[in-house]
Amino acid sequence: MSQAKLNIVVAHGLEAKPLIAMLSLNKQAASRAYPLYQNDRGVSLIVSGMGKVAAAAATAYLAARQENEANSVQAWLNLGIAGHQTEELGKALLACKISDRSTGLSFYPPMWLSGFSTSAVITVDQPALEYPENAAYEMEAMGFYATATRFVTSELVQVFKIISDNRSNHVHNIDLNSVGMLISDQREQIMEIIRQLGQAAQDFNRLYQLPDEFLALNSKCNFTASQQVQLKRMCQRYIALGLQSDLRRIIEDSNTAAKQIMHDLQSGLADHV
Repeated sequence: MSQAKLNIVVAHGLEAKPLIAMLSLNKQAASRAYPLYQNDRGVSLIVSGMGKVAAAAATAYLAARQENEANSVQAWLNLGIAGHQTEELGKALLACKISDRSTGLSFYPPMWLSGFSTSAVITVDQPALEYPENAAYEMEAMGFYATATRFVTSELVQVFKIISDNRSNHVHNIDLNSVGMLISDQREQIMEIIRQLGQAAQDFNRLYQLPDEFLALNSKCNFTASQQVQLKRMCQRYIALGLQSDLRRIIEDSNTAAKQIMHDLQSGLADHV
């Protein structure tokens, strides 16, 4: 797996355990507020605790820890177990609608991921004892989604639930020892959703984030808003033409005069028209 740039939020350590093994995650001692795990391929996992408020707080905490990672965004995935009116135990479902039973608020995650069964997801404040609608019932998705979409485009925020109980197998009958197995059994689907989300984050960072060279030049002097737009476009043009070495040379050699830097960049591009 390449650098995925993906954050996973789970409610419980039982949900985290199989993912830690699956993704070769290591616990981060520096995080004292929440159990936090990371690997060397860009995946982070945080254990929020149960409920939408806890999920929102953990999501905001992780986003704040990453805010200094310049020029980069992460995709976000809420993964965990849920109940459902009709779906069989172990079925994995991608949320196509997320609703909060207590407030009536709903979100519709963009449906661009391919190869997954979908379902509406209803966030409740207490474990669902009944399943009145044909939907997945859980306690974290709304808090997670509403918070994560404050930090990144909604295409990069998804909710993925694995069914642990239904009308034939009530929530009170869940064997906690089976939670890890339910998640492990969906390894193929989990790795695929991580792959697709990670690739989308990479594409976003490549296409939309400011080039590092822009940041370096922008720090040399105060450009006007119009000059910043031009500067970004020229930096992207240098990179598209494979002229990173020329761009770095201009950065090193230029003085702090905005007009002179713009002139040097334009002159360098003129030679490759």
